[in-house]
Amino acid sequence: MKKWKLYVGLVLIFILGVVAGSLGDRFVHKQRFDRFRKDPGARKTLFLERLTKKLDLTKEQKKVFEQIVTRIDERMQGHLKQKRSEMKAIMDEGFSQMSKQLTPEQQKKLDKMRKKARRFLRRPPGPSHPKPPRD
Repeated sequence: MKKWKLYVGLVLIFILGVVAGSLGDRFVHKQRFDRFRKDPGARKTLFLERLTKKLDLTKEQKKVFEQIVTRIDERMQGHLKQKRSEMKAIMDEGFSQMSKQLTPEQQKKLDKMRKKARRFLRRPPGPSHPKPPRD
């Protein structure tokens, strides 16, 4: 057997391993985080279950922890919404500055890009990184 066949075989095995690993990782992350995006309450429930199990909380402690986790989650959601509104304001300012420098035809194209960016910002925040809008 020639050496180049051996090397090609090893490279193919390595590439297949990388592809299989990345696809598997993507599948697992999608399954895990989609339920949180669809039901924000699931995140709190899972966190409370883990705390209860790992810390062996009593019923009284669990009630107090539930209130604390609820407050934290509400604050985090508010923070995420605030950040999104700040991002929208920054993007609007940037688009208006860009628009002044463009021809009418270029402005139409920029408006299309702006609409895509707005749709992107309206998506509900999730634990995974959202994909950027395509051109």
